Amino acid sequence: MKRNDQYGYINLMGDWVIRPQFQDAWRFAESLAVVKVDSQWGYLDRAGNVAINHNSTELLASQNRGPESGRAASGGFIDPQGKMAIAPQFDFASDFAQERAAVLVGSKWGYVDPAGKLTISPQFDYATDFSEGLAAVKVGNQMGFIDRTGRMQIEPQFENVGSFSEGWAWVQNGEQWRYVDSNGNFLERSAVQ
Repeated sequence: MKRNDQYGYINLMGDWVIRPQFQDAWRFAESLAVVKVDSQWGYLDRAGNVAINHNSTELLASQNRGPESGRAASGGFIDPQGKMAIAPQFDFASDFAQERAAVLVGSKWGYVDPAGKLTISPQFDYATDFSEGLAAVKVGNQMGFIDRTGRMQIEPQFENVGSFSEGWAWVQNGEQWRYVDSNGNFLERSAVQ
């Protein structure tokens, strides 16, 4: 939550649990959150203590259990103790979700596993995190969904999409919004204009 150009964290009741003091602050992922203080990135625990201090202007994504995404030019991963797990080698790296992290190699996106092995070769114009076994990918100007092996589950046909949650993802074409299941079937009467 932002107040007076600084970020902090509130609980569900709206009370401050970590006062605003950061230039940037990301959501918690498995007990750690990425924060920026005086142009330096680090990781914060839920009590507000610095868990991992990088003393760096670049941020590395955390492997499988940790904070959000890598920053441009970092493209590597650290473990929850702050030790290098996968050396920087990507132009950008997202956080791990379902044992896959989207990585940018040149101008194409692919996915790596927690060992750093490319499991889905860079071939997409954009790629998102996996959710419920599927990830949204962009091919040309259209979005579709792949499974964890890289097989196209729902062919690219949408202008915009959301992640799967409880078996459904929202999709958009023009002014029409609908819900689609993991097999590409639309929810009846879900069209909203």
